[in-house]
Amino acid sequence: MNEKPYHHKNLKYDLIKAGIGLLSEKGPEGFSLREAARLCGVSHTAPYNHFRDKDDMIEAIAGFAGNALALSLEEAGKTAGGDFFRKIVEIGKAYVKFMVENPSYFKCMFLNKSVSFEDMAKSSGAESSFAVFRDAAADYLESVGAPEKERPYDITAMWAMAHGLAVIIMNGNVDIEGDYIAFAGKIFSEKLKFG
Repeated sequence: MNEKPYHHKNLKYDLIKAGIGLLSEKGPEGFSLREAARLCGVSHTAPYNHFRDKDDMIEAIAGFAGNALALSLEEAGKTAGGDFFRKIVEIGKAYVKFMVENPSYFKCMFLNKSVSFEDMAKSSGAESSFAVFRDAAADYLESVGAPEKERPYDITAMWAMAHGLAVIIMNGNVDIEGDYIAFAGKIFSEKLKFG
């Protein structure tokens, strides 16, 4: 059997991009490095130059997706200047937009992985995107004098609102006339007020 040559300049990136669709479609159980290699046109052993095993590649895919979301949220937050409430609204809208426009990323980020609230500030994957959201929410809550002991619950409620809204829009569970980003913005502007 002739093996395909290892000739990709950025195979790790190509494997991750191919893996996003594969993981989204088949889930962790149906995911294989061999299939990702086939999609990239390389030998079935080529992924092992970049990943220890299937779990290592799945973790890299989740990290890539989460980091892409984090960058999107950071960019959205920059438009608000020093207005903490506007910042969390813009980040909430960006969260919904990213998830709706990238459903395969969404599936890869939340693969039955449970993370404690305290650990959500880690610097990779879904945790890094939550850290961007959490920090903006914490700044807003502090600016309105929300009780410190309640802030973890308030932040979780705010994230649940953004995440839940993304899911119901992505799945078509709510009938929205017009721009779904404007719809999300109206909800966040009216319902994210605390303090």
